[in-house]
Amino acid sequence: MAELFAALSPRWQEEARVPPCGSDDLAVSVRWSRATSGGLVGEVVAENVSGRVCRLGSKPGLQPLGSDGQPLGVDQWITLKMRVPPFVILEPGQSASAPITWSGWSGRSA
Repeated sequence: MAELFAALSPRWQEEARVPPCGSDDLAVSVRWSRATSGGLVGEVVAENVSGRVCRLGSKPGLQPLGSDGQPLGVDQWITLKMRVPPFVILEPGQSASAPITWSGWSGRSA
């Protein structure tokens, strides 16, 4: 997808050449709070903890865990947020975040 958008802009072409972030490059956290309408609202935060510039692309994926540490079986997250271009360039020490909500869970405790 990054290549598709890169064709549209010289700046995006240059940024799309930045190496993608790997799991060793990032510290990822999720922050939640109770929504006034019920459910949860929060954000996923990814911080570049490496010593190199990297490209973070796509939308974040989450795997909610139960209080026992086992996956809850929630395997689809949909966000209507569109980012153009569909990536962000993170310098060492920089972070990026994406808003998330969880409005209708009635299963085991997370």
